[in-house]
Amino acid sequence: MSVYSHVISARSATRLSARLSRLLGYALLTLLYLVAGGWLIRAVARDPLGTIPGWPGDNFYFLWQLAWVREALRSGISPLWTDRIFYPEGFHLARDDMTLLNTLPGAILGGLIGDPLAYTLLLLLSSALSGLMMALWLRQLTGSLLVGVLGGLAFVWLPFRAIRQAGHLDLVTTWPIPLTLLLLDRALLTGQRRWWALAGLAFALVGLGAWYFAPLFALVLPGYALVRGGLRRWQRAETWQGGALFVLVAGALLLPAALPYLLVPGGLWHPIREALKASASPTDYLVPSVLHPFWGELARAYFARSEFGAVDRAVSPGFVVLALAGVGLAVRRCRATAALATLAGVAFLFSLGPALQWQGEGVIIPWPPWFGRWLTSLSPSVNDYLGPTAVRNLQAGIGFIPLPALVVTLLVPAAQAVRAWARLGIFVDVALIGLAAFGLQWLLGRWRLLALVVAALLLLDLATEPLPASAVAPRPVDQWLRAHDDGRPVVVMPILAATEPREVWATLHHRRPVIHGHATFPPPRFRAAQPVLARFPAEEALQLLRQLGVRQIVVLPAAYGPAWSEVAQQLAARAELRLAARLEGAEVWELP
Repeated sequence: MSVYSHVISARSATRLSARLSRLLGYALLTLLYLVAGGWLIRAVARDPLGTIPGWPGDNFYFLWQLAWVREALRSGISPLWTDRIFYPEGFHLARDDMTLLNTLPGAILGGLIGDPLAYTLLLLLSSALSGLMMALWLRQLTGSLLVGVLGGLAFVWLPFRAIRQAGHLDLVTTWPIPLTLLLLDRALLTGQRRWWALAGLAFALVGLGAWYFAPLFALVLPGYALVRGGLRRWQRAETWQGGALFVLVAGALLLPAALPYLLVPGGLWHPIREALKASASPTDYLVPSVLHPFWGELARAYFARSEFGAVDRAVSPGFVVLALAGVGLAVRRCRATAALATLAGVAFLFSLGPALQWQGEGVIIPWPPWFGRWLTSLSPSVNDYLGPTAVRNLQAGIGFIPLPALVVTLLVPAAQAVRAWARLGIFVDVALIGLAAFGLQWLLGRWRLLALVVAALLLLDLATEPLPASAVAPRPVDQWLRAHDDGRPVVVMPILAATEPREVWATLHHRRPVIHGHATFPPPRFRAAQPVLARFPAEEALQLLRQLGVRQIVVLPAAYGPAWSEVAQQLAARAELRLAARLEGAEVWELP
């Protein structure tokens, strides 16, 4: 063998060794973030086959999705529609959150190991990949592996992610966000088309993981890309060609999955009053996690008056990340920090929703009456969005402080489908973690001991109490309904409890159609019927149930609370109702 051959062999062996070392490093990092994510949901370890993380809530809806998608695919029917809930109108899954990136593999995995364990593994995978992708992106930004590792931990334990481990399978699928930024940075810096195409693929994964994130990310990403690339790069034709390739790849992958949303009958929209409930206040970015072991109680008190605050307005990155981000912005003046500041600023403004609020309360200011009259004369759809109270106030000269989200909503009616503008907080937090990485890098280069203290404070600041676990065994009433199936739909009362995700999941066990369900956008017929059903057991509610073919009525006494004694008397006074069964936590009444 020649000397040249020996050199080639040595180089090949060196490259192989480097690749193996890199893979080992990735594996160790993934394991670290897997353990960090598992620490948040460790309560399920006692019974991984019979429990899922979190309180009973949206977690049961996503658990139902895994089983329903598998059942539909086996039966050769569309997994996007079912008449088992919201019977007889039926339910299109686009009326609520879909996460194809989770439900498709989860449906397969659930058939092998059980849906509860598959659901938990999907959560763990989201944490592991989120930490890994954040670490790789921060290492690319700063050149420091230690900074990347700590930034990955901060991302895994971010309050936005921690509280949503309790039920939002889609919204914890955050790993494609730093992956998109990592690949977009490479595309902008190298100009190579493969990086543009891969960045477009990563953006598509953002939407396939959480549909809420796709349009919101598209709203704030252009500002980041323009600043990150710089004026000179965006003056080149190849940069615009790369951007077009990014859009083409992302659009080609997202459009087929977006069609169900675009074709839902009646469209998807929320009035402004609903959008404001889940919009952030500036002060929300300073409130720690409600799960923090030390000051979580203070955070819960802050959000107590808000219907969705503890979850939808959980946007704070923590005090240490905020402080480090300030340091990074002050000591590192470069295109990367400018782009991150742009991303954080634009996302922050949009996360505040259509109108400014302070501590969850709307800020009211005087408006010129002529301007209010002009705004409310634009179109009926604008007035429908604002609502009658806001329209009257605006015409009388009483208004609010409008924000960019309102402008987008009025110009693009499809934006009225966005209820939780506060979810843009994830992009604020990602940008702040990026800026904090520069701050931590600067500290490490000067006062290594201080930097280690700061790192310890970072982990303390993001400490989180473990989430509880919820049992997924069928209830006695579910077993009774299956054993006494008369081929007719059933209903759960009170109707407010019937819209809980757990009742959707229960259909997997009793196998009966129900006239209600859980959805961000309930079907029109159910929305019209709900106020009547809320008056059960009044005569008009019973009459409607007869029209819908309902014979068996499941009544949940605990869900009525203090009103149960009065409802129980009303039920006993109804001669046409017969008590068919009294079971643990439920009663079954029958209509003739």
